[in-house]
Amino acid sequence: MMSVEDRYKTDAAFHSLVDYMVSMIERCRFTPTEIREAAMLAAIISDRRNIRPRRCMGCDAVITDVGLYYVTVMGHDYCSQCVTPAGLSR
Repeated sequence: MMSVEDRYKTDAAFHSLVDYMVSMIERCRFTPTEIREAAMLAAIISDRRNIRPRRCMGCDAVITDVGLYYVTVMGHDYCSQCVTPAGLSR
């Protein structure tokens, strides 16, 4: 994997983005912490807008189907057919 410094040297778009962020810091418009927080919020907003169907790790059903809800167990989504009040049924 390429380091951010190498990417800065080789990727023109990334280079421009970093230079713009540095200029915003140097002109005292934002602190480095505010830039970091803004970047994280932008990533969160983008992720929320990029809606992807959830798939059940147990049966591979699309969880957005009518009648199915999902439960996240240890970072994995399971549909209501695979999860009981006692835990995973499969």
